[in-house]
Amino acid sequence: MKIQVLTGIDGVSFEQCRHDRILGDLEGLRVPFIGFDSLLANKAASPRAKDRIDLEELLRIRSEKNRER
Repeated sequence: MKIQVLTGIDGVSFEQCRHDRILGDLEGLRVPFIGFDSLLANKAASPRAKDRIDLEELLRIRSEKNRER
Protein backbone atom coordinates (compact mmCIF):
# COMPACT_ATOMS: atom_id res chain seq x y z
CA MET A 1 0.00 0.00 0.00
CA LYS A 2 1.27 3.45 -0.93
CA ILE A 3 0.34 6.40 1.29
CA GLN A 4 1.14 9.98 0.39
CA VAL A 5 1.35 12.63 3.07
CA LEU A 6 1.16 16.13 1.61
CA THR A 7 1.71 19.38 3.47
CA GLY A 8 -0.02 21.54 0.85
CA ILE A 9 -1.80 21.23 -2.49
CA ASP A 10 -2.98 23.55 -5.25
CA GLY A 11 -6.53 24.80 -5.61
CA VAL A 12 -7.88 24.27 -2.08
CA SER A 13 -7.06 25.44 1.42
CA PHE A 14 -6.51 23.24 4.44
CA GLU A 15 -9.84 24.41 5.85
CA GLN A 16 -11.69 23.49 2.67
CA CYS A 17 -10.12 20.04 2.69
CA ARG A 18 -10.81 19.59 6.39
CA HIS A 19 -14.48 20.47 5.90
CA ASP A 20 -14.83 18.18 2.85
CA ARG A 21 -12.82 15.25 4.22
CA ILE A 22 -14.02 11.66 4.29
CA LEU A 23 -13.11 9.45 7.23
CA GLY A 24 -12.06 5.96 6.24
CA ASP A 25 -11.03 2.89 8.19
CA LEU A 26 -7.51 1.63 7.69
CA GLU A 27 -7.09 -1.58 9.70
CA GLY A 28 -9.07 -0.15 12.61
CA LEU A 29 -7.58 3.34 12.44
CA ARG A 30 -9.83 6.24 11.38
CA VAL A 31 -7.97 8.14 8.68
CA PRO A 32 -9.10 11.37 6.95
CA PHE A 33 -8.98 11.42 3.15
CA ILE A 34 -9.50 14.34 0.82
CA GLY A 35 -13.15 14.69 -0.20
CA PHE A 36 -14.33 14.39 -3.78
CA ASP A 37 -15.02 18.12 -4.30
CA SER A 38 -11.64 19.11 -2.87
CA LEU A 39 -9.93 16.50 -5.02
CA LEU A 40 -11.64 17.89 -8.13
CA ALA A 41 -10.55 21.43 -7.24
CA ASN A 42 -6.99 20.24 -6.67
CA LYS A 43 -6.83 18.36 -9.96
CA ALA A 44 -8.28 21.36 -11.84
CA ALA A 45 -5.63 23.68 -10.36
CA SER A 46 -2.69 21.40 -11.10
CA PRO A 47 -0.52 22.08 -14.14
CA ARG A 48 0.40 18.38 -14.53
CA ALA A 49 -0.97 16.51 -17.56
CA LYS A 50 -1.63 13.44 -15.39
CA ASP A 51 -3.88 15.49 -13.12
CA ARG A 52 -5.87 16.73 -16.14
CA ILE A 53 -6.43 13.10 -17.17
CA ASP A 54 -7.43 12.25 -13.59
CA LEU A 55 -9.86 15.20 -13.56
CA GLU A 56 -11.58 14.01 -16.75
CA GLU A 57 -11.98 10.52 -15.28
CA LEU A 58 -13.28 11.83 -11.95
CA LEU A 59 -15.83 14.02 -13.74
CA ARG A 60 -16.93 11.01 -15.79
CA ILE A 61 -17.38 8.97 -12.61
CA ARG A 62 -19.39 11.78 -10.99
CA SER A 63 -21.62 12.01 -14.06
CA GLU A 64 -22.27 8.25 -14.00
CA LYS A 65 -23.10 8.34 -10.29
CA ASN A 66 -25.53 11.23 -10.84
CA ARG A 67 -27.30 9.30 -13.61
CA GLU A 68 -27.73 6.29 -11.30
CA ARG A 69 -29.68 8.38 -8.79
